[in-house]
Parts: sequence; C-alpha cells; structure tokens
Amino acid sequence: EGCPCGKSIYIGGAPQRLGPGAGCGYSSLSLLHIAVEMAAPAPAYLTREDVKDEDMASLRASVSATAEGDETGKAQEWLTDGNLRRFLVGFNGDGAKAADLLERALQWRLKQKPWAVAAPLMQSKPESLDWRTVGFDAAGRAVIYLSFSQSVNRSVATDNALHLMRLLEETATVLDRRVGSDQWVWLIDFHGFSLWDNNPKVVYTLSTFLNFYPERLYRILLVDAPALFSGTWKLVSGLLAQRTTNKIAFCSLAELHKELDRLGGDALKTWVLAETSENRDRSAAQKRWWVPREGAAAAHDPRGTPEWVASDLYFSPLDFRGDATLI
Repeated sequence: EGCPCGKSIYIGGAPQRLGPGAGCGYSSLSLLHIAVEMAAPAPAYLTREDVKDEDMASLRASVSATAEGDETGKAQEWLTDGNLRRFLVGFNGDGAKAADLLERALQWRLKQKPWAVAAPLMQSKPESLDWRTVGFDAAGRAVIYLSFSQSVNRSVATDNALHLMRLLEETATVLDRRVGSDQWVWLIDFHGFSLWDNNPKVVYTLSTFLNFYPERLYRILLVDAPALFSGTWKLVSGLLAQRTTNKIAFCSLAELHKELDRLGGDALKTWVLAETSENRDRSAAQKRWWVPREGAAAAHDPRGTPEWVASDLYFSPLDFRGDATLI
C-alpha cells in the first residue's frame, strides 16, 4: 500500500516502498517483480499438528548423550514434547537440521544456564534497560516490550545479552505454565534510537537467542524505526531464517493502532498506547517503570497490564539474580 511519500508495504518482513510518485526509486520492471513475488503462493510450512511422535522420539534420541551427561537434570527437564515439536516445525520437518540446532542449543543452555543468569545492571541501575514482559494478547501470547528512550545503557552488549537471555527464559517458563499460546510478541519502540544503538554485537546476540527458541516468536513490531536503522536491519535479516523475517513488521506510531487491533486484547492496547505516549513526553523525568504508582498516576502501570501485574506468574527484571555468566 502507498507510495514513497506515504506508507510502505512489507515483503518478507522488509519495508518496500511502492508507487509511481516522484522520488519513488522503483522502475516499472521492479514493481512488476515485486508484484510477482506478492502473487506467488506462500511456502507450505509444517504445523505442530503435523509433527509425528516418532519424529520427536528420534530427535530426543539424537541428543541423548548430551542430556544423559548432565547431572543436574536440567537437560532432560528441558527436552519436553513442546520444545522438540517447535524445533521440528522451525526446520519444516527436517530432522537432521533440527537435531543439529537442538544439540547446539542444549550445549549452550548447559554452559550459560539462562534460567539462573543474573543481569547485574538491573540490580544497581534498573533504568539501564526497560526490556520486560508486559502482558498478553487476545490469543494468550506474551508481549515483550522495549523502549529505546527509557533504556539508558542499551548499547552495552554484554548487559543486553544477559538481560535478554534471562528475560526470554522466564517468559518461556510463564508460557509453558499458562493454558493457551506458547509464543511471544516483541514490541520495540525506536523513539530515542541513536547512532550509538547500531551495535553489531548486540544484533548478533539477538539473532542467536532467537535461533535457540524456535517457533516461540509470533511477531516483532518495530515502531518508528528511523532510516538510521536500515544498516542494522540488513545485518539482522541476513542472519535470520526467512520464516523469522516474515514475522517482523515495521510500523509508525499511528499504524500501531491497527497492529494492536490484530493482536487483540483491549487491556494490552490501552497499556501500549499509554506507555508509548508517556515515553514521548519530553517534559517527563526518566521513568522509574519498575516502581508501583500511587494515586492518579496509577491509572497507567508501567510494569504491565493489570492482569499481568496481579498474576501469580508475574516477574520483574529486578528479580534477575544469579550467576553473571558472560557470553
């Protein structure tokens, strides 16, 4: 939809500007190629219902040596039918590729211990990173939120890695304990993004973590991403599988309303719109998002939606204590 002076269309997760207007930058032939790509049938992907028990048994057997060598029992605990099924679906039923990544993921988990890793900066300076789980959409998918403007130490690669590692692990645990979806949505608000945020090491770590949690991702919404991000996006998209990049969408703050409507959940939409609005208030002080509010200010709780914050499953990144393992 749209033209160079208007909106963009998303093909394979990447924004492509279309239209015959001035400055469009696309020839008629280019537009024809894009139209053919759009009209082509979508690839047939394996669904979770398609995965057979014998395929999961074979995949589990492929990592038996590593799992049985783990005296803590964490490896066996993690090799659930749900995780095995996600690895197979992620590789469209290719057992060999699924087994290779499963082995690497299992070794990574036993070395890094993502369930116990600490995020040191969160203990001494909570405003360092505001990456947190904030609620659920209508289908029960967990929503993970990040605001660049509210994360003052976001360019420190190691701290980002430790924080994200524990955040994904805690969120996956919550999803496994809930009835409903086992996937998550990331909402990344680029307001405040600067040149210093184009850190290749952070990007590489991000893509690695995504690979170790196949089929957990439902959608990534990149809100108000500036042109400055284009170089980083080129690097990210080159590291991710096409199936993953297809789940990534760019949108403006105005277009965010429609994206939230697609996800569903009135409480989630209300929270996200209030949070993004607050984070654009230049007169406001640095937000203490981890502190419960009182009085009139409590109408919006930066920690997350009311349902999530009141839940027995709620966790805060301030709880990320443990071993500060380095990547």
